[in-house]
This record gives sequence, structure tokens and C-alpha cells, in this order.
Amino acid sequence: MPALSAIRTGVIEALAAELRFAGKATLVRHLERIEGLAPGIEVDGVYPAEFLVFRVTGYRAQELGSGELDEMVPGAAVLGDLSALAERISESAKITEADVGVAGEDHWTIDGLAERWGVSRKTVERYRRKGLVARRVDRGSGHRAVVFMRDAVEWFERRHAERLGNAAGFSRMSDAMRAKIVRDAERYVARLGWNRSRVCERIAQRIGRSMESVRLVLVQHDEQVPKGERIFRMVGVADDAEQMEMLRESLRGKRSGTIGARFGRSAMSVSRGVNRARRGLILDSGFGVSAVDLDSTADDGILLEEVVRSGLETRGARDLAGLIEQMREQHAAVVYEQSARAQAVGVLRGRVERLCTELHPSTPSGRVLDEIETAMRWMMLLRIELAGTQLGLMLSTIEERIGGPIDTLAPGRVAEVLSEAISVVHGVIERFDGAGNRRLAAPVGLAMARWCAHLDDVAVPVTEGKAGRRLITGFVVKDWTRSMWARWWWLRPEVLGDGALEGASDSDRVLLMRRYGLGGERPWTLGELGEEMGTPGMHVGRMVQGALRRVGGVKNRDEGSN
Repeated sequence: MPALSAIRTGVIEALAAELRFAGKATLVRHLERIEGLAPGIEVDGVYPAEFLVFRVTGYRAQELGSGELDEMVPGAAVLGDLSALAERISESAKITEADVGVAGEDHWTIDGLAERWGVSRKTVERYRRKGLVARRVDRGSGHRAVVFMRDAVEWFERRHAERLGNAAGFSRMSDAMRAKIVRDAERYVARLGWNRSRVCERIAQRIGRSMESVRLVLVQHDEQVPKGERIFRMVGVADDAEQMEMLRESLRGKRSGTIGARFGRSAMSVSRGVNRARRGLILDSGFGVSAVDLDSTADDGILLEEVVRSGLETRGARDLAGLIEQMREQHAAVVYEQSARAQAVGVLRGRVERLCTELHPSTPSGRVLDEIETAMRWMMLLRIELAGTQLGLMLSTIEERIGGPIDTLAPGRVAEVLSEAISVVHGVIERFDGAGNRRLAAPVGLAMARWCAHLDDVAVPVTEGKAGRRLITGFVVKDWTRSMWARWWWLRPEVLGDGALEGASDSDRVLLMRRYGLGGERPWTLGELGEEMGTPGMHVGRMVQGALRRVGGVKNRDEGSN
């Protein structure tokens, strides 16, 4: 009796353990789903664990162990473990010969397939690692037999027609057919930018062959020609620079398939590259690598406070005169608001730190990345509000140092001084925790005094009856709130600049405002948006990409007409 195939992937092993207690009727349905799943798995694909759970069980698992559900499983590993899973489920269901029908009509044994294909028993057993799903049948007295259902066998024959070329009823692919496949693939890539999976699917449909047969032809072609003549340049893992460029393209709303066509990679490879780039940027921001002693007793309830969730709408003037006017407006800082927002930043930082420990180095979970980045967006919106309360103190400290109004200096120098001062205040806010209802003004005033000590500028005296100030209206400056985003640039896509949403549809505007916290309220995760809209978070992610793409298109057309 053939030994049980070993299971090598975590999600399949967890499924086998979870499903063994189900009733026989349920287990038989699982077997049928497993046999139906194999034809849809591509060897060079990568599949989320949650997708595999759903396809086998018919329901969306919420809890199968946090590590397994975040796993991304290569297609070859999935095919290699499907038979092992089916065999274990068969054992749990106590499948008998009566359950599988008549041999030779409804199923084949190992010997039957070996004869049908003209191969050895060992070869048939090895094919279980290629996606040939088997069931184990109880023949009584402790004897078990491995059988293969008709649908599973016929699918395997179609996919591996070349491998099984000597068997009756199979025809080998002619050289002319191989050349046609190569020509068609080159045309699809050159004209349409399709990736290999899509090319294989289209050609297989047109010539009546399996996708695997077409894929093997294209793989063999690319292995035999010089690197520069390959149809698909899918060699090795993308390096850091390539992953970063993929991320930049994604932030413009471009589809993974479109990006993949540019780099000669599959859409799944692009998604992995983008996620690796996001993980690297998060860690480079100081999260997940430092031994910061986070307060585990911090109250997450602070995130429910209204001053933390709304009123996050401070924007910087784009004109130097307007910026100075904004800074001269003295707003009395509300200590409770400052303290609550600072404490919320601390809670969010702790959340990010904890989530960073869940990020796999090579296949970071998109869901975890989304939760981290949404928390970081929220942190930045809160920090901007905190900085906005210190503009008056910042300006008064500078003017005290230079001995007069700052707008008597040259406009370029004014813009430079204010930009550096805002950076100083931002650094203070990053360290301010709001504990004990302390006022932010104290550490900001001290830091500004130290920084101003190095200023050599001297204001022009304002004499009665003479205009000592210079007119600087119309001198364009960068929005200081955008400059605070510079360190976390990828969290606020470039296409969402000033006026970007003016030409957007109502649905796109609402979606992007909620997603990125553009309307004065805290940002939303894809999961939260999906729950609100009654659709999976993955679908919402595609909707956001489409909205970014459309907003970018509107913006580009506007710029082109100016």
C-alpha cells in the first residue's frame, strides 16, 4: 500500500488537522473541491492561504492560526500537497469502494493508470506531487488502496499531454505548432503587454491545448535563447530598486499586470515586490527594529475620542504671505486636545510596532501592511494638528531672535527659515507623548530657542512713516503639512495633490477621502471600507487603485491643457 504523501505547507497541514472531524458527507464535498481546485493552480503562481481555505471548504475562514492565514503559497507547493490533503480527508471519511464507483469507468487504480499511460507504478505515485489528486479507499481488514477519479485523471492528462506523449490518444506537438506558439506569444507581449499566464491562457484556448503545454513551450524557448531575446524576463527576485519603482507605479494607480509587462514579471510577482518595498520603507522609518520600551498598558480607548478621530484638517498656505499670516493667528491651545492627540499617537505607534513583528521578510501580508500604514497615516494627521498649534510660538521665537518682523527679510530666506523651523518642531512632536497633560509649548519653545541661537539674520527696522517690510505676496512656498509627509511619502500618493479631487466623481472622491483621511477624519483600512461597503477588502483595494488611476488621469489632462 503506498505511503501517505507528506504535507509540506503550513496552510494545507492546518486544513488537514481542522477538517478531520467533519461528517462524511461534508468530507466528500471537500474532496470534490480539492479535485476541482487543482486545474486552476498554475505552477509559477502564488496563492493566498485564505483563497485556498475558501476553495477547499467553501467558506471564508476567519481563524486558522494567524501565521497560516497570512501565508502566500507557491503554486508548485499547492499542487504538491493537494493529493496529500485529499488522502487524509479520505481516511477521515472512511471512503469505500462503493463510494468511488466502478474501476476503469469512474476511477483508476495505480496499476490501471500505469498501464493506461505506459509508465511505472513509481511514476504514477510521483505524479501525485504534480497535482494528480488521489483518494484512499478502505477495502476492509485494514487494507487501503489509492485510486484516482475520472475527472482528476482526465484533467491531468490534458495539462501534461507532453509528459504523457507516449500514451494512447495523445499527440506530440509539432515543431510548426511550437513555432506558432512562440510567434503568438511575442506578438501578445509586444502589442498588449500581457504577462505569461494571460498569454498561455489565450494561446491554449486558440489551439486546443492545455495551458501547461503552452507554458512549457515558452519556458523551453526562453531557456534556449540569449537573455536579450527572451519573451518573458522573469528571472530572479526583483532587487530593491526595481521593487521601489514598482511601488511608485502602483501609487499612480497602475494595475499589477501593466506594471508586470514593463518589468517582464507576473502580476503576482509585482504584488510581492510592492509589498516588500512597503515593508522596507516601514522598517526604515524606525518601526520594528528598535528596542523601544512601549507602554503595554496604554489605553486604546483614546482612539475613540472625537478630537482624535475628527478635526484633522489643518492645511498649509501655498503663498509666503499667507503662511506668515497663518502663523500670526494666535490660537489658544486646548491642553486636553493636545494631550489626547499626543497619547493617540503613542497608542498608534505601539500598534505599528506590534504589527511589524508579524511581517514576513519575503512575503509580508498585505492585510498587516495595510493596518500598519493606516495607523501611520493617522499618526501623521495627528502630528500635523499638533504642529499647527505651535505656529505662533514658532514665529514669535524667530522674530524675537532676529529683532523684528520676519517678512522684512528676503522672501527666499524667509521660506528657508520657516521650513527649517517646521522641521525642528516636527522632531519635537515625534518625541512628545502627552503624558501628565503636559503642554507641547514647553518642549517646542526650548527646541526653537536652541535652534534660533544659530540664526544670524537681522530684521530690517520698521521706522514710523517708512515701509520697512517687503511685499512678498505671490511668492509660492511648499505646503508645510506636505513637507511633514516627506518622510512617509508613499502613504500620501502624489496624484492626491492640491485640487486633485475636484474633477473626480462623487464615489471616487468619498472613497479616497476616507482611505487617506483627506476630509478631516481619520483614515480607514481596506478592511473597514469593505465592511462599510459590504465587499471584500481585496475588492476595495482594486477600487482604490482605479480611483487613483482616474484622478491621476484627470490631473494630467488638466496640466496638459494649461
